[in-house]
Amino acid sequence: LKALFRMFSFFNFNIDLAAPECIAVFEYDQKWMLVEGVPLLIFAIMIVAVFTKFAIKAFKRYVLHQRLNSGRKLCRHASALVGLTFLLIYYLYLSLTKYTLDIFNCNPMSPPEFENGIMVTYLDATFEQCYVEGGMHERLVGMAYVSMFVYTLGFPLTTAVLLFLYRKEAFADQLLRAQDLGKRRQTNDNWEVRKMFGKLYYMFKPHKFYWVVIIIMRKAMIAFTSLMFKKNPAFQLAMALLIMFMAYAAQVLHRPYMSMVERPEVIRLAAERGELSKVNPAVKRADELRARRNKSISMRNLSERRRSNVKSRAK
Repeated sequence: LKALFRMFSFFNFNIDLAAPECIAVFEYDQKWMLVEGVPLLIFAIMIVAVFTKFAIKAFKRYVLHQRLNSGRKLCRHASALVGLTFLLIYYLYLSLTKYTLDIFNCNPMSPPEFENGIMVTYLDATFEQCYVEGGMHERLVGMAYVSMFVYTLGFPLTTAVLLFLYRKEAFADQLLRAQDLGKRRQTNDNWEVRKMFGKLYYMFKPHKFYWVVIIIMRKAMIAFTSLMFKKNPAFQLAMALLIMFMAYAAQVLHRPYMSMVERPEVIRLAAERGELSKVNPAVKRADELRARRNKSISMRNLSERRRSNVKSRAK
């Protein structure tokens, strides 16, 4: 069973399967910094790609005088690259969190050793003594704190804040997706939001577009469970099962995923709530025509009442 789980960890981008320390002379701290630096490398590649594409477009427009299909803006491609960066970090999140927390996983020997009256602990990932001046653990623990605040806590917090700021656009975009609409910039007012954050919420119903934050929190809690309760495997298993059961119960209660089968039901409920008029151009035009007609009818009735009042006063 452990071998099966290890094979399936490939889908979590588990770099340990490749065993880079066996291919070349890699120390644990070098491999740790390599893994933690992957998001920075991705971000740097995306920045280079954005500026390269921008330079190519500017050269074609201002030097070759070619007319571009992308309109006036030369940096529209940046939205898609930002979305790809968020998606890659989302898939790397569990591995990054595991490597970050491994630095804090220091345990004593059995029986314990003491040095100057202080219990000696060793890093569980590699047999290195913890908190030794000039040692490997001391070099990595500061970076581990930074990684924890940037990746483990910063990524879900940033995702939650951005989805909250663009909640109306994400909601409207998912309503269009449920109707199989909004696949082009011309038919989707929230096209830029779809390109940037669509990969984070495209699986969920309009009212549950934030569910990816719940999934990231579940991953973080499982990673913390593997660290905090490592000394008691039975309690560790109980906590992991509790987290999974709570996640399962929340998913059954809210049913956040929007499959192709559930799209008609999503559209029906949105129509009952009067939400489709906010995004569907045809429904919006019909509402505007109905409002104009009602306004003209009310104005006609008001003018007729005034006319009848004037005639009654004249009599």
